[in-house]
Amino acid sequence: HRDNSIYKILKDNDLDIFTEIISNESKIFERKPSPNCINYLVDKYNLNRDQTYYVGDRPIDIKCATRANIKSILYNSKSDIFDFKPTKIINDFKELLEI
Repeated sequence: HRDNSIYKILKDNDLDIFTEIISNESKIFERKPSPNCINYLVDKYNLNRDQTYYVGDRPIDIKCATRANIKSILYNSKSDIFDFKPTKIINDFKELLEI
C-alpha cells in the first residue's frame, strides 16, 4: 500500500539493497492482503518460501505474508492485537541485516 516513498525510507536506512520492489504504483496486482505480488516475486526469483520474509508495519502486512505462506517481520509495532502473528518483530530497520 505504500507509494514510491518506500525508496526514500530504504535509502535513509542504508537498505537500498533490493533487486525489485513493488509499490502501489504498480497497478497490476490486487491490493493487500492478497498475496499476488508476493507470489509473483517468489516465482520470478525462484525464492524458497521457508527463507523468504515480508516486512511490514501493519496487521494487513502480516496477513498478506501468511496468505503467501512466507515468514513475516513486523516493523515498529504499536499494537500486539493481531489475528495473524508475525514471525519476528523489529524496532529498527537495521535489524533486518541480522536476520
